Amino acid sequence: FFTCTTSKFSWSELKDDGGGYFDYQKISLSFSQEAKWKNWEIELGASASGFSYDYRSVESGEKFKRKSLRFNSLFSRPVSQIIDLYFKWSYEEDFSNSRDYEYNSAFWSTGISWEI
Repeated sequence: FFTCTTSKFSWSELKDDGGGYFDYQKISLSFSQEAKWKNWEIELGASASGFSYDYRSVESGEKFKRKSLRFNSLFSRPVSQIIDLYFKWSYEEDFSNSRDYEYNSAFWSTGISWEI
């Protein structure tokens, strides 16, 4: 049933020496799972990130901070050797101590893919 499981933890830092406005530290964690069930190939994923900016501040005077969440799924099924049907869904949301950087978005698509 399960074909591949992946998890990833990362930390990164940007120091561009350009006045520090965009300098940040980022911590992120992601998980993904691939599976096969009958003729279906399934991919599921989730990730979370946290950003902390060194010099950038918000109206209250606090340092600017941002958090992100992402979820995604893909279901595909072959109908011939070169044609697959698929359904894809994604959701993402950003939280911040600055209202200018908060949003959420969800989308889905369905269709046919083929190889030439």
